[in-house]
Amino acid sequence: MRSDSSISSSSQCSSTECSSEGCVSGVGGRFCRVLPFVFLALIGNWIATPAIQGQHPGFTYYFDAEELVSEDVPVSVRAMLDTSGGPVAGWSIVICHGSQLRVVSAEHGESALTMNGDGPADFMSIHFTPDEGVRQGVVVDFMNIEVLWPAHAHELLLIEYELLELPTTPITISFCDRIFDGDTFTSETMAVAPGGVVIEPIRSPALLYAPQPFIRGDANGDARVDLADGITLLQITLGGDPSGCADACDYNDDGQVNFADAISALHGAFGNGPLPPVPGHIDCGGDPTEDSLGCESHGACS
Repeated sequence: MRSDSSISSSSQCSSTECSSEGCVSGVGGRFCRVLPFVFLALIGNWIATPAIQGQHPGFTYYFDAEELVSEDVPVSVRAMLDTSGGPVAGWSIVICHGSQLRVVSAEHGESALTMNGDGPADFMSIHFTPDEGVRQGVVVDFMNIEVLWPAHAHELLLIEYELLELPTTPITISFCDRIFDGDTFTSETMAVAPGGVVIEPIRSPALLYAPQPFIRGDANGDARVDLADGITLLQITLGGDPSGCADACDYNDDGQVNFADAISALHGAFGNGPLPPVPGHIDCGGDPTEDSLGCESHGACS
């Protein structure tokens, strides 16, 4: 099998089909306007079969990503394909993102690199515009022997984003159909079964959230960490009304709100103990520690 994995995403085709080596004669028409799927003519005895109408429940494009985002931490996302409905010979995906993100890098995933007899696909193409998104086109095997077999988690694409600002509403990363600024080709999100049948998989977006900022140790939400917070924590641990921000009450950042937090807060108030960990007792910030606690709202930080 050929393993041409370096494709110029700016190759121009008019009435011919694009392959990994440039332009070859083919079906033309619609498929030359969709860069990754100009190869439909190379699947199924050189004849593209009409698309299955509507989204197909046996195929789903989805993302694998951490839902919570933090400042100065790259956002890593995997674009995935569930092919429970049957084998797939190739795919085209376009991924768009919210204005709070910027694409830093995009790389082919494991399925593109290993599903062609343990080697890379015969056709692989990636193009990204940092402020808009990424597109990818892949044909597994020009001879139509190797395919993506039915499975729940084919890894198609690895994307790393820079978080430009913490969002106040969820950031959406989605599969889309669009032309990116400066790009010379339109691309569509679809998959192709052996024989050239175009499939429209279900598209499942990713929603990313910023954790509610809080001041650690500020149990009463008055934007100060002092003796009153130690007393508030004692009341909470002895059965008082719970706080709307458990993270703020977790003075020692051990993932629990208990008597130890009240004691730490009292020692801290009198200068006999350590200051609370990040985000600290002065500025609002998110919790860098993974635990079961959360924060719905927190005083001046909300």
